[in-house]
Order: sequence, then structure tokens, then C-alpha cells
Amino acid sequence: MSRRRTSWAVRTQREALAQQRLRHQAHRTQLRVLQAAERERLRQDKSRAKEYAEARVAEALEQTNDVGAQVEEISGLLGAFLRLSGRLDLQSLKTPPPNLPFDPGPLGVANPPPSDRTMLEEVHPLLLTERP
Repeated sequence: MSRRRTSWAVRTQREALAQQRLRHQAHRTQLRVLQAAERERLRQDKSRAKEYAEARVAEALEQTNDVGAQVEEISGLLGAFLRLSGRLDLQSLKTPPPNLPFDPGPLGVANPPPSDRTMLEEVHPLLLTERP
């Protein structure tokens, strides 16, 4: 049997097709890697969101329990007070404010009124400059 000889053009075309297949496979592999990385990122984002939601629920439950404990404590105080005495005299809890004399400090002394010259200096200093 004789071996068939292939021409240079046919070999070149086959090599080009093989290179094209390799590039296509590499491209598909790269796409799969990118898609896997995107899926992993989405999974991590979802996991972080779930952990955040769980932490917020736990925090809300803790705050609810704290408020419930405060309500029980206040209710207990009210009950204990009512058992001791049935009447609360609010006037006995009031204390008059101290009557202190007013001290204006340095603001008690008035500043002298401004002169026309100082007013002009402050408002428009260019008006007072001498012209040649």
C-alpha cells in the first residue's frame, strides 16, 4: 500500500483547523472558569446576605427581650409601690428651682457707639483712601 501524500495546502488547512479547535476549547474553558467564579461570587453574596439577616434578627430579638425586661421591672416597681402605699403625693416630689441672681458678665457693659469714621472704615475702606 502506498501512503498518500498530502499537499502543503491541505496540511496547512488541517493545522489551522486544529489551532482553531484549540483556541475554541481554550475560550470555552475560560468561559467555564469565569462562570464558575461568578457563581461562587453570587453564592458568597447570598451567604453574606443570609448571615446579615440572621444577625439582624438576633439583634432584634435581643432588643425585644431587653425592652420586655425593662417593662417587667417597671411593672414590678409600680406594683411594689402600690402595695406599700395606695397614694402618691406628687407635690412632695416637686422642688422649687433655686432663685439665682442674673450675672450678665462682660455683656453687662455696653460698647461705645461707633463714630462715622470707624463705620466708613468697616463698611468701605476704599472711600477713605486719599486720591492723588
